[in-house]
Amino acid sequence: MASTITTIHIPRDPNTLSNYNNFLTKHTTANLSIDFEKKRLSGNVILKLESINDAETKDILLDTSHLDIKDINITGASISGWQLLPRLEPYGSALKISIEEEAKKRSSGGSRYTASNDREVYCSAMAQSYSNIK
Repeated sequence: MASTITTIHIPRDPNTLSNYNNFLTKHTTANLSIDFEKKRLSGNVILKLESINDAETKDILLDTSHLDIKDINITGASISGWQLLPRLEPYGSALKISIEEEAKKRSSGGSRYTASNDREVYCSAMAQSYSNIK
């Protein structure tokens, strides 16, 4: 994967790397397991997002910190168009998920998200946290 530089776009919430101003979060489901002996949190988070700019955004940017991300799914299918951007203190690491390529691939298949007319995207990420659980 090509290296990408993390940037902050003004005006915005100064405490996030996400592009929250492009999406409305319609629903969030967190399925988590705690391993107290290993001091690990693992599981997945499912987001239902709605574009608020007529599906013009090419990427979803989410805030993360100290995660080992195993897989990203859009509408139930694993994708390769994602990367964890370099850490930017004190914010963490942005998770960049490309939806433009997925929209192009699926636009003829009746996906929940297409580049032209649908404004919703279902995104699921499986991850494991390496932060200490107290």
